[in-house]
Amino acid sequence: MSKKKDKKNKCAISKANKLTGGIKKDKGICHYYGKEGHWRRNCKEYLATVKVEKLNEAYNSGTKNK
Repeated sequence: MSKKKDKKNKCAISKANKLTGGIKKDKGICHYYGKEGHWRRNCKEYLATVKVEKLNEAYNSGTKNK
């Protein structure tokens, strides 16, 4: 029975030592159009242009003449 109590105590101790919340990070500057508040990977404008480029590339890859 002492082993079960030890496990319960370890769980209680480990839960007490865990950090809560997140780490605050700077928002940064978007390298796509230079505004502050997000990074390029989260930029809606950048993601939209990448999506269009991929669609155009996929469309054009099937119509190439040899």
